[in-house]
Amino acid sequence: MLNNNLLFQGNKNTGGKFQTYTVYGEYIYTSSDYGVTWTARTAAGSRYWCGIAMSADGKYQTATDGGYNVGYVYVSADYGVTWTAKTSTRPGEAYWHEVAVSETGQIQTVAASNGHIFVSVNYGSTWIDRTSAGSGNWWGLAMSADGATQIIYDAWNAQYSYIKKSIDYGASWNDIPGSNGYTFQYFSMSSDAKYITGTVGNAMYPRRSTDYGATWQPVGVQFWYRGISLSETGQYQTLVSDYTSGSYICTSSNYGATWTQRTAAGSKYWYGISISADGKIQVAIAEGYLCTSFDFGVTWVATINNDGKFRMNVAINKK
Repeated sequence: MLNNNLLFQGNKNTGGKFQTYTVYGEYIYTSSDYGVTWTARTAAGSRYWCGIAMSADGKYQTATDGGYNVGYVYVSADYGVTWTAKTSTRPGEAYWHEVAVSETGQIQTVAASNGHIFVSVNYGSTWIDRTSAGSGNWWGLAMSADGATQIIYDAWNAQYSYIKKSIDYGASWNDIPGSNGYTFQYFSMSSDAKYITGTVGNAMYPRRSTDYGATWQPVGVQFWYRGISLSETGQYQTLVSDYTSGSYICTSSNYGATWTQRTAAGSKYWYGISISADGKIQVAIAEGYLCTSFDFGVTWVATINNDGKFRMNVAINKK
């Protein structure tokens, strides 16, 4: 548990006050005090929870149930206290995986593996099936602060699949030329979408773009990375890895140009990472662990230590 000194550090910035993580095959957990105490939202049910995303203030939150052919998208408008299933979003023979929410919470997008992309423009109240994007094995959904720019990757065939980009709030999607040939898994972008970093499967280098996704360059250390999160400007970036040996948190403070392994946090099965708008507060999850940093990812403390829970994803309010 966080001590009072660490809590004081968190109180210097409203970012990170609201935190939510999902546990696969169990519950959604929320905190409203920088991760000091946690509440299981059992009323939402024990489900195959996968993705979680929230508005910048934490009020609007959206989670995906990855149960094959049985899951829905769930939304909350009270900081994750209560959750409502959007029954119009059952994906058929697929499962929900990806979710992204704009800064205000008004624009929301979810995507299914072996399914479609759905978009909401009214805080998750109703959803539109964007059939023009087709059916895909969608991974790595990310959006700009205003929700206008969004990217996603169809992982059906890495040799031929491209990153798809929308510049109209998810209404239409187009391939980014030259972005094929890599098995992208997760993306995160700066608030203006200028800086985008993506993790790549098969022990490949992460790749970053500094021109709104037009071109991509390999960066960092070649490894099996999973989660990625960027600060508002893109200056601070953090990667996590879920590989067995040498799985460390990696941070960058220069827009993803160079990276540092934070070995003191330990080698774990890291699954997700979320950082505040200024990059100061960061929360990472691993199998059995939740770790927090109050100094831009330089040092970490285990706020939940080896409890055995299979955490799938984490989100904190940006500011």
